[in-house]
Amino acid sequence: MTLLPEVLKLGATSQTITISGANFQSGATVTVSGIGVTVSSATVNSATSISVILVATSTAATGTRDITVTNTDGGTTTLAAGLTVTLKPTPSSTTPTSLAVGAASKALVVTGTDFDATATVSFSTADITIVSSPVTNSSRIDLVVSVSAAATVGTRTVTVTNGDGGVGSIAGVFSIVAASTLTINGVTPATRGQGATSQSIVITGSGFVTGATTTFSGTGVTVATTVVNSATQITTTVTVAAGAAVGLRDVTV
Repeated sequence: MTLLPEVLKLGATSQTITISGANFQSGATVTVSGIGVTVSSATVNSATSISVILVATSTAATGTRDITVTNTDGGTTTLAAGLTVTLKPTPSSTTPTSLAVGAASKALVVTGTDFDATATVSFSTADITIVSSPVTNSSRIDLVVSVSAAATVGTRTVTVTNGDGGVGSIAGVFSIVAASTLTINGVTPATRGQGATSQSIVITGSGFVTGATTTFSGTGVTVATTVVNSATQITTTVTVAAGAAVGLRDVTV
C-alpha cells in the first residue's frame, strides 16, 4: 500500500480532503499526527482513493502533519508532511463601521490578518448583499455591498473564509442603522455660470452625516469634493462645463 506525496491544506474548519494512493481496503482508517486535527470520517472510494473529513480546532498548531492509512488487515503506510495546517483568517474591523437600511452599492473595507487571494466575506444575515469582493492584500478586503430596504437594525457578525477552508469571524464591529431623515433648506450661491471651475457651494439642511455625497441633476455639473461640516451644513466643490445647459438643477444629498 502506498500514498502519493501531495500536500493538502486545511484551515480552521471542517474540510474534505482526498487521499490518493494504492491498495486501500474497504474499512481502512485514517489518522493525522499531532493534536488539534481530528478525522471526522473516512470513506474508501476505491483502492486508490479515500475521502476524509477533517476538523481543525481554532488553536491547532500550524505546519505539516503526517497522514497514516491503516487497512483492515493491519497493513499501514504513512505520508510524511502530507497535510499542512494553515493560519485561519482573522477579521478585526470594518470601515465604515455601519451602513444604513437601504444603502446601495456602498464601499466597505474589512481589515484583519492572514486573508488569502481567494478569501470571501459573508454576514450573519441575508439582508446584506455583496456586489463585489476583491482581495486587496493579506490584511484588507475591499467590498461593495448593498443593504436591503427591509433590513433590521442591529449588529452583524462578519466572517472571512479563505480558499483553503480556513474561517474567521468577528461580532460587534459592523452594524445596520436606521436610514437618516434628510432635508435640504437651501443652496448658497444658488447660481453658477457656464465654465465656472472649482466653485464652493454651501448646502444647508438637516440630518447630514459624515460620508454623505452630493449630486446635481442633468449633465455638465461635476462634483469634485463634498465635505460635511455639520449635521446642518455641507460644502461641495463643483465645476460647470462650458456647454452646460442653462436652467434649474435638482440637488441631492
